[in-house]
Amino acid sequence: EGKGKKKKKKRYGTVWKARRVTDPPDAPHYAIKKIILKDNIESAKRLLRELTILRVLKGHKNIITLLDVIPKSSRPPDEGGTTMFDKFYLVFELMDKDLRRVTTSREYFTLDEIKHMVLQILLGLKYMHSAHIVHRDLKPENVLLNKDGACR
Repeated sequence: EGKGKKKKKKRYGTVWKARRVTDPPDAPHYAIKKIILKDNIESAKRLLRELTILRVLKGHKNIITLLDVIPKSSRPPDEGGTTMFDKFYLVFELMDKDLRRVTTSREYFTLDEIKHMVLQILLGLKYMHSAHIVHRDLKPENVLLNKDGACR
């Protein structure tokens, strides 16, 4: 359990910036994506697809790292003791900003910095394609950067 502040609401889940309450104030933060499953099979399929893709792509320097998945239930177990999880918290490494925020800010980049960002994006895409995965929603908001200039 931890505490955090809301970063942004996306079409598929809400993202929070958080850290454990037991951690010291200077401990790293994480990005927590809260996904609420609706009462249909499609939302469960979407979650399973995302988790499978993240597992397959794990370990590449230009792919976001999924650190943990925390299931929660808002319902008590059924008569047989089975718990139906309807909320999932996906814990990711925290990135500082997205490419859209960067391109609409007043930050300036050298040609070499831009080339480096584009190369990182292409390396991530190449890795995805080598695993037969196609990113169907590639846009600046979905390219994340950290303060060291790494793109994921």
